[in-house]
Amino acid sequence: MLLKKSKACPSPRRPTSCPTPPKKGAYLLNKTLKSALANAENNAELSVDTLVVKSVMVDEGPTMRRTMPRARGSANMIRKRTSHITVILADQEG
Repeated sequence: MLLKKSKACPSPRRPTSCPTPPKKGAYLLNKTLKSALANAENNAELSVDTLVVKSVMVDEGPTMRRTMPRARGSANMIRKRTSHITVILADQEG
């Protein structure tokens, strides 16, 4: 749901034009979007005003495995999952 809202955002430069819920995922997605805009402006020398969000993908990353001690000398596995966020920007058409 959050990814659909970020794609429909008319201007990625102004995050206030697309309000996001106060969730951790929204914060991380907004941070990644700002980083992609800064990279496009500084590294690729593109105009930020003409960029739109073409696609946003969240893929599974590596899983860290930890153990938690339990009763009678046994242990449970704790999986700390991570993810990769990919933002693709494109020039406006027309």
